[in-house]
Amino acid sequence: MHELARRRALFSLLCLSALLILGLFLPQGSSSEGGRPLGRWSRAAENPVLSPGEPGTWDSFRIYAPTVLIEDGIYKMWYTGWDSLDFWRIGYATSHDGLHWEKYADNPVLNVGAYFRWDGRRIAHPTVIHHGRLYEMWYAGCDRLGRWAIGYAISNDGITWAKYKDNPVLTPGPAGSWDEAAVREPTVIYRDGTYHLWYVGKKGYTSDEPEAIGYATSEDGIHWTKHPGPVLTAGPPGSWEYPHVFGPSVLYDAERNLYRMWYISFNQEGADPSNRIGQATSEDGITWQKLAGNPVFGPSATPEAWDSYDLFTPFVLREDDTYRMWYAGVDQEGVYRIGYADAPAYWQVFLPLARG
Repeated sequence: MHELARRRALFSLLCLSALLILGLFLPQGSSSEGGRPLGRWSRAAENPVLSPGEPGTWDSFRIYAPTVLIEDGIYKMWYTGWDSLDFWRIGYATSHDGLHWEKYADNPVLNVGAYFRWDGRRIAHPTVIHHGRLYEMWYAGCDRLGRWAIGYAISNDGITWAKYKDNPVLTPGPAGSWDEAAVREPTVIYRDGTYHLWYVGKKGYTSDEPEAIGYATSEDGIHWTKHPGPVLTAGPPGSWEYPHVFGPSVLYDAERNLYRMWYISFNQEGADPSNRIGQATSEDGITWQKLAGNPVFGPSATPEAWDSYDLFTPFVLREDDTYRMWYAGVDQEGVYRIGYADAPAYWQVFLPLARG
């Protein structure tokens, strides 16, 4: 009995020591969820991984808002490009590792609509899923009066797209609603026979009008039912995320039965109003809990870095035990490029079982 008690005491001491060591080596600024510490995001040495095109090309001014699928070992990216006349369109690129990208030779793959159409000035913020035989895209479109709505397109190969004839499929709400001025920046998941869409909405038309994130569901990806109000709003005055939240990227974590959202915000009243990335989790896609350690990712601390001024439009997916994020970074000259960072999905410590 004395030998068994001694072994159990020694095992308890080893467990406690392992936990203390884990705490000492946990990177500062990381967050803990359900007993599993989340690691810090690491930028790729190859950054930026995608840059604007040559002068005179369709994406020569800025690129941002990537969305990525991984299929048969190939990374496929759809992204927004701007030209010097401020027309926005959607292009396509592929990669074998998520870092070294080749743009499609006949970009853009989705163009603006006719002059007086709802998307006649800009199309941006694609979100793409491969469902059955079809690629499906939802994207934000803007007319020449600056009004944003969300449209839908389908493709057999992810390159040649056909816009839905009755676009847009999601429009601003009625007068007095929280999203009466604009709906844009969609992110879509198809799960259990239902399409789930999160989007950015705003009530007013001025640039300082607070933005929030809303939610809608659909059985066909075309006819949507909105949740009555926003599901993620900015923090209180003085917080890092006042008064806007926007740029959502959502994935479903089947292992934990959770939705995870990464989003953009900044402190408009602070000394450094640069955009940063926060994270939140939800069991139903409606009620969200923000991580206590937010923000989880910010601009580079090196002034001359390509992403030292601002961050925009993160897109996150999970591959094995790694979260992979593509995001837009802005330098001090105002150039938008796309970069990459990753983080471990979780850390685990395996300890031997006690044997009596």
